[in-house]
Amino acid sequence: MHLRTTPETTFTPIDSLTKELKGKELLTNIKKTITVEEFKFTDKVNTFMVCKISNCKKKMPYAVYCKVITCAGCGTCQKVKECEKGIYARLCAELDGKDIWLTAFTDVMKMLINKLKYICCVTTQQMNSNKDY
Repeated sequence: MHLRTTPETTFTPIDSLTKELKGKELLTNIKKTITVEEFKFTDKVNTFMVCKISNCKKKMPYAVYCKVITCAGCGTCQKVKECEKGIYARLCAELDGKDIWLTAFTDVMKMLINKLKYICCVTTQQMNSNKDY
Protein backbone atom coordinates (compact mmCIF):
# COMPACT_ATOMS: atom_id res chain seq x y z
CA MET A 1 0.00 0.00 0.00
CA HIS A 2 1.28 3.44 -0.92
CA LEU A 3 0.29 6.80 0.48
CA ARG A 4 -0.82 9.17 -2.23
CA THR A 5 -1.77 12.81 -2.12
CA THR A 6 -4.07 14.92 -4.25
CA PRO A 7 -4.41 18.69 -4.52
CA GLU A 8 -7.22 18.46 -1.94
CA THR A 9 -4.96 16.71 0.63
CA THR A 10 -4.26 18.81 3.70
CA PHE A 11 -1.95 18.19 6.63
CA THR A 12 -2.61 19.42 10.13
CA PRO A 13 0.41 19.89 12.38
CA ILE A 14 0.16 18.38 15.86
CA ASP A 15 2.23 18.77 18.99
CA SER A 16 4.41 15.77 19.69
CA LEU A 17 3.76 14.44 23.19
CA THR A 18 5.79 11.75 24.89
CA LYS A 19 5.20 10.46 28.36
CA GLU A 20 6.99 8.09 30.67
CA LEU A 21 5.24 4.74 31.00
CA LYS A 22 4.78 3.31 34.48
CA GLY A 23 3.15 0.27 36.03
CA LYS A 24 0.75 -1.61 33.75
CA GLU A 25 1.58 0.67 30.85
CA LEU A 26 5.08 -0.77 30.60
CA LEU A 27 5.80 -3.06 27.72
CA THR A 28 5.49 -6.70 28.69
CA ASN A 29 8.20 -7.90 26.31
CA ILE A 30 11.12 -7.25 28.65
CA LYS A 31 13.70 -9.61 30.06
CA LYS A 32 12.83 -10.63 33.58
CA THR A 33 14.40 -13.30 35.76
CA ILE A 34 12.23 -15.25 38.17
CA THR A 35 13.02 -18.27 40.32
CA VAL A 36 10.53 -21.12 40.28
CA GLU A 37 10.79 -23.94 42.83
CA GLU A 38 8.78 -26.37 40.70
CA PHE A 39 6.44 -26.36 37.73
CA LYS A 40 2.83 -27.28 38.31
CA PHE A 41 2.45 -28.90 34.88
CA THR A 42 3.30 -28.59 31.20
CA ASP A 43 0.72 -27.78 28.60
CA LYS A 44 2.54 -28.34 25.35
CA VAL A 45 5.91 -29.86 24.43
CA ASN A 46 7.09 -29.66 20.83
CA THR A 47 10.21 -31.15 19.32
CA PHE A 48 11.50 -30.14 15.92
CA MET A 49 14.58 -30.06 13.71
CA VAL A 50 16.30 -26.92 12.51
CA CYS A 51 17.43 -26.48 8.90
CA LYS A 52 21.22 -26.50 8.81
CA ILE A 53 21.42 -23.89 6.01
CA SER A 54 22.72 -20.79 7.80
CA ASN A 55 20.49 -18.24 6.07
CA CYS A 56 17.37 -20.41 6.49
CA LYS A 57 17.32 -22.02 9.99
CA LYS A 58 13.58 -22.79 9.66
CA LYS A 59 11.86 -25.30 11.92
CA MET A 60 11.17 -28.68 10.32
CA PRO A 61 9.05 -31.55 11.64
CA TYR A 62 10.83 -33.99 13.92
CA ALA A 63 11.42 -36.96 11.57
CA VAL A 64 12.52 -39.86 13.75
CA TYR A 65 12.22 -42.67 11.20
CA CYS A 66 13.49 -40.77 8.14
CA LYS A 67 17.07 -40.64 6.93
CA VAL A 68 16.62 -37.51 4.79
CA ILE A 69 14.30 -34.53 5.26
CA THR A 70 13.53 -31.62 2.95
CA CYS A 71 13.22 -28.12 4.38
CA ALA A 72 9.95 -26.46 3.33
CA GLY A 73 11.62 -23.04 3.69
CA CYS A 74 14.58 -23.42 1.34
CA GLY A 75 13.99 -26.81 -0.32
CA THR A 76 17.33 -28.27 0.81
CA CYS A 77 17.49 -32.04 1.39
CA GLN A 78 19.51 -32.87 4.49
CA LYS A 79 20.40 -35.89 6.55
CA VAL A 80 18.28 -36.13 9.68
CA LYS A 81 21.22 -37.24 11.84
CA GLU A 82 23.07 -34.00 10.98
CA CYS A 83 20.17 -31.65 11.76
CA GLU A 84 20.07 -29.75 15.03
CA LYS A 85 17.19 -30.77 17.27
CA GLY A 86 15.09 -28.20 19.06
CA ILE A 87 12.39 -28.28 21.72
CA TYR A 88 10.07 -25.86 23.43
CA ALA A 89 7.40 -26.23 26.09
CA ARG A 90 4.72 -24.19 27.81
CA LEU A 91 5.12 -24.53 31.55
CA CYS A 92 2.80 -23.46 34.34
CA ALA A 93 4.26 -22.25 37.64
CA GLU A 94 2.87 -20.49 40.67
CA LEU A 95 4.27 -17.06 41.47
CA ASP A 96 2.88 -14.89 44.26
CA GLY A 97 -0.22 -17.12 44.45
CA LYS A 98 -1.02 -16.79 40.73
CA ASP A 99 -0.50 -19.25 37.89
CA ILE A 100 1.88 -17.89 35.27
CA TRP A 101 2.68 -19.45 31.91
CA LEU A 102 6.24 -19.57 30.67
CA THR A 103 7.60 -20.73 27.34
CA ALA A 104 10.94 -22.52 27.64
CA PHE A 105 13.00 -22.90 24.47
CA THR A 106 15.78 -25.33 23.56
CA ASP A 107 18.58 -23.92 25.74
CA VAL A 108 16.41 -23.76 28.87
CA MET A 109 14.79 -27.14 28.15
CA LYS A 110 18.23 -28.78 27.84
CA MET A 111 19.23 -27.27 31.19
CA LEU A 112 16.00 -28.49 32.84
CA ILE A 113 16.39 -32.00 31.38
CA ASN A 114 20.02 -32.19 32.54
CA LYS A 115 18.97 -31.14 36.06
CA LEU A 116 16.24 -33.77 36.04
CA LYS A 117 18.73 -36.44 34.93
CA TYR A 118 21.08 -35.37 37.74
CA ILE A 119 18.29 -35.50 40.34
CA CYS A 120 17.20 -38.94 39.12
CA CYS A 121 20.79 -40.19 39.23
CA VAL A 122 21.37 -38.87 42.76
CA THR A 123 18.05 -40.31 43.96
CA THR A 124 18.92 -43.73 42.50
CA GLN A 125 22.33 -43.64 44.20
CA GLN A 126 20.72 -42.69 47.51
CA MET A 127 18.23 -45.56 47.24
CA ASN A 128 21.01 -48.01 46.44
CA SER A 129 23.16 -46.84 49.37
CA ASN A 130 20.29 -46.79 51.87
CA LYS A 131 19.68 -50.37 53.06
CA ASP A 132 16.49 -49.49 54.92
CA TYR A 133 14.82 -48.10 51.78
